[in-house]
Amino acid sequence: MKLIKIVFIGIFFSLLSSCGSALSTVLPLDALIQQQGKVFLKNEKVVEGAVSIVGPKRIVKVNNQAFSPISVEKVVFYNPKHPEKYYTLRWRTFKFIKKQNVWVWHISSGQYVDAFVWSRNYRVDENGDIKLVGIATRSGYGAASKNLPTFYIYFQKKNDELLQNVGMLKTPGVIGANPAFRRGVRKYLKDDPKLCEYIKQHKLGLDNVDEIVGLYDPNRGNKPIKTN
Repeated sequence: MKLIKIVFIGIFFSLLSSCGSALSTVLPLDALIQQQGKVFLKNEKVVEGAVSIVGPKRIVKVNNQAFSPISVEKVVFYNPKHPEKYYTLRWRTFKFIKKQNVWVWHISSGQYVDAFVWSRNYRVDENGDIKLVGIATRSGYGAASKNLPTFYIYFQKKNDELLQNVGMLKTPGVIGANPAFRRGVRKYLKDDPKLCEYIKQHKLGLDNVDEIVGLYDPNRGNKPIKTN
């Protein structure tokens, strides 16, 4: 993954943000609220303005216009003072008990696979950095256990219908995120055994998402791994 500053935010009052302020106990229903951005439609039109993704159906609203998620190719949002920092959301499907559609942050793209992060809510701060609101997951044991915000990372091969969970982002307090990510990625990308062995040998982790996504080749055969 590119070197991007991420501000992680919990969803329970017992969690604190990185600046120490108390957090809301209300789980945000809206995925995006009044963020400057561009909506790229599948009919190749682009609408620019204050973008929101609202309600249980995750309708995209911009400039008093509303669009169904299935009509949108992508949503790009940013802080107007820092347009060089922009973030892309895409409408994707994953399965947890049943199939669900969600807006996910597209963090990396390769020839054969893409990487995404799912958050309950997305926003940018005054510095143009992305803020994520996550699901609380219990970590630790007994009196030492605590709720921590959790952000799942997904891979999706170009011809696959569903996102595949390969791990969690490493957030403060989360233990073992990199080894778990390596296991998840090697399982999903097992049709490129040379890459899987390379990931294992070099202990590639969450800081190497771009490299992994770029190297993955299900048609590699006997071709060696080529790195810069």
